[in-house]
Amino acid sequence: MRKDKHNPMYGHKHTLVARALMSKAKVGVPKTSLHRAAISAAMVGKPKSKATRRKMMGRTPWNKGLRKAEQSAETSQ
Repeated sequence: MRKDKHNPMYGHKHTLVARALMSKAKVGVPKTSLHRAAISAAMVGKPKSKATRRKMMGRTPWNKGLRKAEQSAETSQ
């Protein structure tokens, strides 16, 4: 997200209560195919970090925790 005057939220702040309400409203709502296509189009050409590339190739599990990572490393050996 941009942090300059071109961001429509520049200079605005949400309270913690407002942030919680906005977050709760988004949880469990599936994205439409148009929304997913827009996100995909926005990410085209952006360089990915080394850690992200490793995760995408399946070497590091996403959000599985240390114990799960250790178990998968043991089973792959």
